[in-house]
Amino acid sequence: MKKYEHAKFASKVHGLITSYAANTHQGIQRNYNEDRVSIILNINKPAHRTDITDWPKCSFFAIYDGHGGHICADFLKDTLHNIIIGQETFPKDPA
Repeated sequence: MKKYEHAKFASKVHGLITSYAANTHQGIQRNYNEDRVSIILNINKPAHRTDITDWPKCSFFAIYDGHGGHICADFLKDTLHNIIIGQETFPKDPA
């Protein structure tokens, strides 16, 4: 059985974000899609970040190109946001 990701969209207000959508289908349509989408609204402060008292309202949006395979795109979808918010420089310097 083939596994497809469902379309992601919303029209509820989440802070400054009033709506969003993501589409990974472009060009030639195949019977599989190796791209992945990560949409995380209102990221909570990680428990280990006791150095920060004022955690901002923040969300994470990403589309990962599974060009050549889904393994890396799956890994990034599941972990990149945690790596970013776990950095000592986040949220003061998200770059």
